Amino acid sequence: MIKVSTVAVDEGWFQCGELWRSPLEMLISELAKRDVVTALKAKRARAAAGLGTSAARARWEEIQLSDVKSVIEFTRELMAAHLE
Repeated sequence: MIKVSTVAVDEGWFQCGELWRSPLEMLISELAKRDVVTALKAKRARAAAGLGTSAARARWEEIQLSDVKSVIEFTRELMAAHLE
């Protein structure tokens, strides 16, 4: 379990100091800090999260097929590395 201290919560977003961050962003940052994922993989995870946000909000013009392929590849790599 990863514990993260928070100051305030507003509609699923957490305030950490002056920044408001999503729970997913906090998780990605914590995984990178603990060296579970590299900085590059954390960056790829953030890109994947952004694509998911665009899809969830039906902003199809923001989504490219190459982005979807990258997210699928990243997900497969993550699962292969951490699920046995």
